Amino acid sequence: GQTVERTYDVLPFSRYTINVADDIGVDQDVAIHVESNEVIVAERPMYFAYQGIWTGGHDAMGYVPGQ
Repeated sequence: GQTVERTYDVLPFSRYTINVADDIGVDQDVAIHVESNEVIVAERPMYFAYQGIWTGGHDAMGYVPGQ
């Protein structure tokens, strides 16, 4: 496959949401790498609807303590 890199700047005391399905596309392998020289928290919520019967989701969070 092809590697696609995106960079996003997030202002202090704010949040930024990326809809990966809209930005990258569906059925793609996606990873995130977060860098900051200040304290930052990153969250990766995922939601699903399996065959229209079961719905659910999970969430992963990461913390960067800054430098």
